[in-house]
Amino acid sequence: MPNLPRSEWYDLTRDMNWDLTYVTEDQAFPPQLSNSFGVPAEDWWEWDEPYKIAYTEYVHNQAGKDQGLFSVNNVISRSSIFENLDPGWKAAILAHYGAIAVAEYQASIGESRMGRFGRAAAWRNMATYGTLDEMRHGQLQTYFPYQALNKEPRLDWAHKAYHTNEWGIIAARHVFDDMFTANDAVSTAIQLTFTFETGFTNLQFLGMAADAMKVGDLDFGALISSIQTDEARHAQQGEPTLKVLMKAGKTDVAQNLLDKMFWRAWKLFSLLTGLSMDYYTPIEHRTHSFKEFMEEFINKQFIDQFRDFAYSERVSVFMGEPTFGAWAKYTGWWLFRKSHFFNAAGRALRNLQMMEVGTGQGRKTVEVEQALLRMRENASRNWVKMVERNGLILGHEGVEAIFALQPEIAFDPSKKLSPLEVQIFDEIANLWPSNYVEFKREARPIVMETLRQAANGVGARAVDLTDVYGAETGDIYTDYCHLTPRGNEVLAGALKAEVLAALERRREHTSPAAAE
Repeated sequence: MPNLPRSEWYDLTRDMNWDLTYVTEDQAFPPQLSNSFGVPAEDWWEWDEPYKIAYTEYVHNQAGKDQGLFSVNNVISRSSIFENLDPGWKAAILAHYGAIAVAEYQASIGESRMGRFGRAAAWRNMATYGTLDEMRHGQLQTYFPYQALNKEPRLDWAHKAYHTNEWGIIAARHVFDDMFTANDAVSTAIQLTFTFETGFTNLQFLGMAADAMKVGDLDFGALISSIQTDEARHAQQGEPTLKVLMKAGKTDVAQNLLDKMFWRAWKLFSLLTGLSMDYYTPIEHRTHSFKEFMEEFINKQFIDQFRDFAYSERVSVFMGEPTFGAWAKYTGWWLFRKSHFFNAAGRALRNLQMMEVGTGQGRKTVEVEQALLRMRENASRNWVKMVERNGLILGHEGVEAIFALQPEIAFDPSKKLSPLEVQIFDEIANLWPSNYVEFKREARPIVMETLRQAANGVGARAVDLTDVYGAETGDIYTDYCHLTPRGNEVLAGALKAEVLAALERRREHTSPAAAE
């Protein structure tokens, strides 16, 4: 006997809706968990999605994906590919696992809520598979980093990060709690599966997968590509939910839900994906900048769906400028790197004290030549790359970046110290190794020359502002580097002069005479 055509059995086995008689609608679907937003129950029965997957098909497909994925992982784990990856790319991986692994388990809560409290059987069916998807993602993104702990100890933060009060994690946890675990089914469908997964997840899972393959990280690339095949399916829950709301005249409800989570998702991804794409991925292997991915996946493809549903386009209000948004977050990430759950530079910097030796009188001395050598090595691996990235990104936007070496009391020979500054200098000098000032003053021209070379190489400019206080006799420093209001005023004036000079060069370059 031939099998029934799929079209004759699928809807029958899936669409098990019926009128409730033994309990009220509110008892079966509590508003705080289901919230129909005033849409009649029978209207929700029209909910439909394109994948129409059955259990046997789901199991078969997932088993095949896992078999292929773990085969790649098994081969890669026996090689030295991970050890040879660029340190910056390793930082991108650490950020991904720390931000995403536990969040996948949270997403399974949101999916299971839709699987129980979604108002249509077709919806509940798909959300059930979505729950299994998210459990798979959480397990994979915990297993993969932990099986590589012998190669990178910081990978244990894939699980630990969410249990800290690190500032980036607090932000992520706040978003995901509101989106996944403290939301009703309808809001979850729009905010998680439409706004978050259909829109922004592509940035991390498609964009990062492309970059991973270019970098040579076949393991990570295969992992997130496999995860994205699940996301593409269960992310389809948002659009049919929107259609039901639209048909019932609830556009304002959907607009409000979209607005809230679009803005929050953008802020989160500009921190996670923006940093990884623009600053951690080696430039020679990067497929797109964060801005380019935003323009393609969000400004064009995703926003087109807004227009299809007649929603207001408010991207400029919520997103702002992708380049500068990510750049500002990276600056904050860099400046507050001591609060991170991993070394954001992707490299373990050698502490200066490791290069100090005892003098026998309680004071130490710096091995200057060794310290200068280590300083050069760390510069090339660390802040030089930061200068190059910033210069390239700003240059792409038509901005001439200016990098300045700021004054410090230890290498400011032109400044006549005030009585307060003499006291400050004596206090810190007694805390430092006996020849630390000597080291700082020898290091300054080396740092400046390295900065100048890095800046010039990307079309930027480097300036030395360590001697701007030669005419000042009053209090400028409040400690070894922080400034009084007068100190900030003078420094700002010096920076202003550099900015005005840059603007003048730009005007000369773009003038009609220059064009001729």
